[in-house]
Amino acid sequence: MAEENNSNKDNQLPNNVGNETPNEDNIEQAKLSAFDVFMKDLIILTKDKRKFIITTLIVIAGLSSLLYYSVLDNSKHFDDDFIFTNPGFQNPKDYLTIFKINAFRFIPFYTFAQQLSISGNHLSQYYVVNIAIHIINSFLVFLLAYSLLGSPKLSGSKVSEYRAILSMFLAIIFAVHPIQTQAVSYIYQRLALIGAFFYFSSIYFYVSYRMSEQKFKFKFWLLLLSIVSIVGGLFSKENTFTLPGIFVLLEVSLLSKRKSVSFMFIVLSFILVGIGVLLFFMFQIPERVFYPQVNFDGETIRSINYFITQFKVFPRYFLLMLFPFSQNIDHDIPIANTFGDSGVMGGVIFFAVSLLIALFAYKRYKLIFVGILWIYISMAVESSFIPLADVMNEHRLYIPLFGFLLILVQLADMYLQKDENIRRLVIVCLILCGIYSIKTLLRNTVWQSEYSLWADAAKKSPNKARAQFKFGIEAFDNKQPDIALQAFNKTIKLYPKFPAVYSYLGAINAQSGNYQQAIDYYGKYIDLTHRRSKPEGYLSRARLYRAINKMDSAKQDYKSYLSLVPTDNVAFGEAIGLYNLLGQSDSTEVLFKIIAKADRNNYKPTMKMAVDNFNKKNYKQALSYLNVLVDNDSIPADTKSEIFNLRGTVFFYLNDKISSSIDFENATSLNPKNLIAWRNKAMIHRELGEYELEKEAIDNMEQLVPGETQLLILKGRNYYHLHRYDEAKKHLNDLIKIEPHNKEAKELLKKINSK
Repeated sequence: MAEENNSNKDNQLPNNVGNETPNEDNIEQAKLSAFDVFMKDLIILTKDKRKFIITTLIVIAGLSSLLYYSVLDNSKHFDDDFIFTNPGFQNPKDYLTIFKINAFRFIPFYTFAQQLSISGNHLSQYYVVNIAIHIINSFLVFLLAYSLLGSPKLSGSKVSEYRAILSMFLAIIFAVHPIQTQAVSYIYQRLALIGAFFYFSSIYFYVSYRMSEQKFKFKFWLLLLSIVSIVGGLFSKENTFTLPGIFVLLEVSLLSKRKSVSFMFIVLSFILVGIGVLLFFMFQIPERVFYPQVNFDGETIRSINYFITQFKVFPRYFLLMLFPFSQNIDHDIPIANTFGDSGVMGGVIFFAVSLLIALFAYKRYKLIFVGILWIYISMAVESSFIPLADVMNEHRLYIPLFGFLLILVQLADMYLQKDENIRRLVIVCLILCGIYSIKTLLRNTVWQSEYSLWADAAKKSPNKARAQFKFGIEAFDNKQPDIALQAFNKTIKLYPKFPAVYSYLGAINAQSGNYQQAIDYYGKYIDLTHRRSKPEGYLSRARLYRAINKMDSAKQDYKSYLSLVPTDNVAFGEAIGLYNLLGQSDSTEVLFKIIAKADRNNYKPTMKMAVDNFNKKNYKQALSYLNVLVDNDSIPADTKSEIFNLRGTVFFYLNDKISSSIDFENATSLNPKNLIAWRNKAMIHRELGEYELEKEAIDNMEQLVPGETQLLILKGRNYYHLHRYDEAKKHLNDLIKIEPHNKEAKELLKKINSK
């Protein structure tokens, strides 16, 4: 903690508390109420800074743990699946892959990858980490508030005199405020928590550096920690880019000494953020940052209408920070395209008035000035010209809330002009903490499951298509088809071109046995969605066509689906079964050609069918599958060798010995170590009377398995056909010594001896 200029005032007691003489202590203590005792102990505690700081930390940690304990049993929410299904998070040591996902969210993304390797799917452990970061952030808020309230420009004020108590309550309110639930009770929003950690850290170390009376060596470390925190923030969340504005704000309003050094640091911070912006555009395509988006309600969001809509959002944000009684995961704020749209001008007036209040308050009520500008500056990245799918989100208030609390502290300063009002102020703070804590507990019950979360959103945003749709999904998954159907029908009324809703309507009607209605819904789903990104509509409709005996339509949908998802072996098996059911097994080759064309690497299903048919002696069917495989140039050489060898065997059984010979030649060329192929090659040359070529094949076999007993009969037979009888006798006699009862060897020896 930085050295303070008014520590003597910080330790003063109110005029009417703690002035008892030593011999009156027992009598006065008996007369004091429980609250008076609490106030006396609290103010005495502020005299010992170390104990006070530790106590504050314990209170913050205890309250936060108590309020958020219930979320340990929560389900995943919204974007949380991004963490658990993203292959880039599977290896925490693969830093480059994690960095490429989003360079400017690398640090929180790395924590996800690291925790996946440790915690797996144990969600409670992820929530524990979120809660721990929130506790650390709340304590940082206490340290930052304590430092700022002791700044030179506030010297002599009641805020400075009672800054210990005010900082403690400010941090506690920050910790228990229900607006923070979306950042803490939502795993993915660890981004907001870690971003805030670096945000508050950089400002706290900078303020400590500016206000410290220590030697430069000590101050240098504070400065370095601030710079490191800025860098950490740049790679945690994009709102860190607003830090230079906060530094300028604090310099102008509260920090007045050593201006030359401070402005050097401000310049340095701008340079650091400038480097961050440069890196941002190196790793991001600039056009994509400002690229129009279509939100979940079908509205097109561009930079200009997103900016205009934010004027509708600002008053809501301020209201939520003061009265957080209409919290919602999916606030219903229609996009405004002109300043004449409903609600925009009211927001513009609110924005202008709030800035005027800040300007008028600058000289006398600096914390109001700082608080209002802090809110707008810290929201600048997410509430300006960069179009985002959601125009309003509660986790975006995690950092701005500090500015709002500074405004409340300034209002408290007005009330504290009389020392005895500290009692009433503490009561107000306790009541406020109590109300906010109860509201946080209640809000966390909403976050317990996706069902409770979206049921709440659907109720509060009845005209929001996404809220109705997500609630419908949860009702469907919880086996409440009637409720789901109502929600999906509302979705269609609000947004008739919402593709996914038709898929669920198809599923509900299929479960109810309304197959034709389900088929119609899946048809709409296929028409509205991008076929390559959402191919499952074809599969669902194919199964329904099969159920109502429309086999031709079913076959066509299976083909369409497998052309998009050739690796789905279940669907592949269903399609094969359909062809077999119709007695069209000879036509299944078309499926394998579709798969081979769609995914050159997915040859295993075709290979399996080829082997199965070969084993069943369905050689013509096996040949049709092998023909598809032979045409696939992406199959590895060793596997391709096995395919040619199998097809050569099939040709042999089909009495096409020339084709068989060619395939065995291809098999040995692709893999010279394929012993079975060499054996088959030798066999086919013998069948064709090509004994010299047979000898070459046997010689190659001998190189692979020297000393193999089977080679003796092969060589003996081959030399016999080549009329090299002495060499034949030698090999055959060697075989008789090993296998005295080998009939073929004895018969060949008889033939040789008779010549």
